[in-house]
Amino acid sequence: MALSAERRAALIEKYNFRDLRLRSNRVRIPLSERAPRKVIHRTETPAQKAQKKLARKEKAHAVKQDLDEFYARNWAYARELAQKYGQTASHWYKTLMQNARVAKTKRKLNLYNVFQSLRLEQLNADIPEGQPHLKSNSREVQARLTSEWRAMSKEEQVEVTKERAAVLEARRESADVGRHNVHIAAFHDVRATLHHVTEQLDFLNKRTDVEFLLLSSRGDMTQYNRPMVWRSSTIMDGFCSNVLSVNTLDLVARMEAYTLAGIKGVKGTYNKELKELRQACSSLIYRQCQELVSPNPFPKMHYTDFDEYLTRRHRVRYVGWPLDAFKSPFLVTSLVELRVLHANLESGATKFVKLTEEEYAEWRESRTNRPAPPTCPPSSNGNNNAGTVDQPSSSPGADQQTPLDNAENNANASADAQSLSASATAAGPSAPTPPSSELPGGGAVDASRGTKRPLEMIFTADGVVTKKPRKQRSDKGKKRGPTKRRNTSTTTSA
Repeated sequence: MALSAERRAALIEKYNFRDLRLRSNRVRIPLSERAPRKVIHRTETPAQKAQKKLARKEKAHAVKQDLDEFYARNWAYARELAQKYGQTASHWYKTLMQNARVAKTKRKLNLYNVFQSLRLEQLNADIPEGQPHLKSNSREVQARLTSEWRAMSKEEQVEVTKERAAVLEARRESADVGRHNVHIAAFHDVRATLHHVTEQLDFLNKRTDVEFLLLSSRGDMTQYNRPMVWRSSTIMDGFCSNVLSVNTLDLVARMEAYTLAGIKGVKGTYNKELKELRQACSSLIYRQCQELVSPNPFPKMHYTDFDEYLTRRHRVRYVGWPLDAFKSPFLVTSLVELRVLHANLESGATKFVKLTEEEYAEWRESRTNRPAPPTCPPSSNGNNNAGTVDQPSSSPGADQQTPLDNAENNANASADAQSLSASATAAGPSAPTPPSSELPGGGAVDASRGTKRPLEMIFTADGVVTKKPRKQRSDKGKKRGPTKRRNTSTTTSA
């Protein structure tokens, strides 16, 4: 899972703002579930391979010659500028090329390293095939080679490493005309340059207390560098949060999105990806559930009442749901959460399974033993339906309740009936009750609203449904006169 903004900011503060890199939101897929690599079988003959190798070498040599001629012309022009305007030729050459400072000299070969390379090759040649080879980082190997090297004189050391040194020198020269990857070279150039710049800015901040905020993002999709943010202290975090209303990590992410696609591209790309992921996740969920309930398909997917429509009827459950709540993908507003859900559905980390008989029995028992929900207090509009249960439908399409369901409903209905009796007693005889009339089909008509109130039921342990008797008013049958007004002066004095 991706790091939150607060957690990421805390880690950046802990590691001095530079050791933490942006983490990828991509979900890691187990190696056993990854798709196999595509193997390309080539049918080239050895002669064709040798011909292509020779062509690559000739091309690399030609490119090297053209680049050398280009650099030579630039050096000549830099010398002309130095004679005309002063400064050195190197200064004008760097101005023309905008080259970073790199090493122009080569180190001399270390004879001990040459001897180590030679002896390791000889020792590994005597090891049988299939056995582990010796490595230069082993302490035993280093101790053995060091003792042999120190036992030789200077003349013997030069004589032993003479041929091997010539081979390594030739290998060095071949690297000058070797094939280079421009994008990887640019990646390392950006990384090294930014490291040098941030180091100098850090020193400058400590010397002068000047604050810096450095943001970098790629301007082309072919580049490998990730967005980077560097600040000299936490003051810049407070500036971005309080003034710009955004944290520095979101700021650099938006900067990269703007440099790559522009302001219209950012909004269009985000909404397009959000829509596509929602549709893809919804299709995957519906397809998996349809395969499990086949040959009894259902017209649409139920999320809010998943237990009732799919678990109870078809014994289908979900496993490994990554979000906080089980809901429709069209209700998820976070692009990161949708990416995680889509990746889990494709990899199988999130899936829908068919419950066995034992698992289904456990699920039913867990639903039966769960605590009853709290009863709702009587409403103030006089239409008190607390503790009431509607009559079960007698239509053919209604679900038939099992004894386990009856037991659960009986317990809830009994608790609601007791709560209703207590609230009616507390109300007293003075509580006004709108007149009602009984209907032949059960229930009563509320005179104040003209609607039919549901019957009040009591479910016993054996499943028998009986109608709860209504409590009669104390003033039933008595003629009511006008309400007597209380004396205001008496009430005030009291």
